[in-house]
Amino acid sequence: MKKTVYLIVVILLLFSFFIVKYNSGAKTIQEALSISHPERIVILHEEKTKDGILVFYQISKNDFSAAVVKKRFGNYRVMYSGAQGEIHLTLDRFGFTYMFFPAIKNTSFPIYFGLIRNPEITQIKIVEKKRNMEEKAKIIEGTDARIWLLDMKKFEGSEFQIIALSEDNKEIAKRDDNISLQVADQNPIQGE
Repeated sequence: MKKTVYLIVVILLLFSFFIVKYNSGAKTIQEALSISHPERIVILHEEKTKDGILVFYQISKNDFSAAVVKKRFGNYRVMYSGAQGEIHLTLDRFGFTYMFFPAIKNTSFPIYFGLIRNPEITQIKIVEKKRNMEEKAKIIEGTDARIWLLDMKKFEGSEFQIIALSEDNKEIAKRDDNISLQVADQNPIQGE
């Protein structure tokens, strides 16, 4: 009899824990990205991955942010995120921005991504300097923005060229990047 009562109490406690956990978190991705002001978040694109949801968003026209979000117990949780500020300077000069997220175990694969403003840019190509390997990024045509994205699992090293190309493969802009320096400077914000 006592074992049955203890079992019922344990089951009720676990059930109560899951109800509290379910009701206490962010119910939408926007809430998870900004608990204080979710209405300011403009989600530009969501990319589902095996590790969660990669969300590209803006809070103002001068920033561009990305986050890896997971859904657990009916709630969304930011695993990590990063932001680019004052993007208008880079967009005006080069026509595109770029940012690197490193791989984090069980959270996300390594990716390069950014915004494209120049309408002549139809392709972004990444060249790994170490092996002279190259690959073209996926271009996402959104209603409010064009985003480029490339899974970097195949690449090695830390020095890359990011080349913006026109439809006829004419080079529009080129940037050199060292991701070992960028990761140290950028240091994505870790989620809870």
